[in-house]
Amino acid sequence: MWTPLAIVPLALASGSVGSAYEAGLRAELRSRPSGSRGADLELVPALALEHTHETLTLAVRYAPRLLISVDAGAPGLAVTSPNVLHVGALEATWALSPISQLRAVEQVSYGVNQFDPLSASDPADPLNGEAPGLEGRPLTSVPRYLSTDTGLAWSRALSLRTRLSLGARYQVSGSLAEEARAALPLQHGPSAEARLSHDLTRRDQLETVASATQTTFSTDESALTVTLAQGWRRQLAHALDGELALGGAALRSTSPAQPAAGTRALPVAAASLGYAPQLSVHPLTLRAAARYAPFIDRVSGEAYGRAEGDLALAWSPHPWVQLGSRAGLARALQSGAGQGNTLATLEAGATFQKDKALALSAGVRGAWDRRTLADGTALRRFDAGAFLTLTLLTHEAL
Repeated sequence: MWTPLAIVPLALASGSVGSAYEAGLRAELRSRPSGSRGADLELVPALALEHTHETLTLAVRYAPRLLISVDAGAPGLAVTSPNVLHVGALEATWALSPISQLRAVEQVSYGVNQFDPLSASDPADPLNGEAPGLEGRPLTSVPRYLSTDTGLAWSRALSLRTRLSLGARYQVSGSLAEEARAALPLQHGPSAEARLSHDLTRRDQLETVASATQTTFSTDESALTVTLAQGWRRQLAHALDGELALGGAALRSTSPAQPAAGTRALPVAAASLGYAPQLSVHPLTLRAAARYAPFIDRVSGEAYGRAEGDLALAWSPHPWVQLGSRAGLARALQSGAGQGNTLATLEAGATFQKDKALALSAGVRGAWDRRTLADGTALRRFDAGAFLTLTLLTHEAL
């Protein structure tokens, strides 16, 4: 489901006049995947500026990602020049009235994208890495990688209990280098979403979501998905919430091998359960989610139904220490050559954070990739490694 992009949020009151900045650095050292000798150092400096004047808020962010590889093979250490992926975003938010808002976002990435299966760097939130995602990844680094995401979102409160949100975006991603498009085709296309939410009671909320996505690849594949789902969110207990969504989707994909493919109907289902007690001592949080929905594979250009699962656990034995783990699993259930493609990720670690300005994390990550390549070759790949991450952050109103 589509949500508007977010950039690093700064704390300025709505309707005020003022400016603020946020600067930070995320440095992560991790062992090389696939058992090779050496390590990778990933540096993500970030700067965000925000200015509010009455009903208009402007924000800009720049967060390049630098990856330096260190090879520990004989006769000594070999350090490569940094591979740089430039990432920037611009956002404008207008408070049209006390009950409506208009938001425009432009996010651009360009450079060398390593697509490291053990990297937790998220360009949308560069200073707060998470476990590796379940998006398909090419098997090699991609030079001249370009990604643009242009979005416009409008929301309005229709009543005290009902809210309507409309959004549209246009995305372009892939490599501008012809020789790299076999690993990651260039893709582009629009998408739109309408979301209507209604609070039935203090504990129950209904949400209807309709969305459509059109994607065209440089390899002449194209896919169109249209989805309609009805969701129900309920506060089951003081610290326990659950969500259930059911619906259907229409999926149409074409390729040079199947230029006249028909439209397929797929069910859409999602369920989640979260436990988050408001405890001041030793808080424990848990969230589990499962989903089945249409999926467009950015590597192969195929469109199919995919099942996903996610489990996250966090515990704070001390106010300065947090232990956590996260596991994810995705499997293609309806696909041609890619039938049964599976991607799994796992992360476990600990974070020491005395205040918001400094955090130190350490742990292990793993990623399992099982897929059928375009030539029919079956790929089985497992990567695992340790990481050490330092995050520095400063924030100040001007």
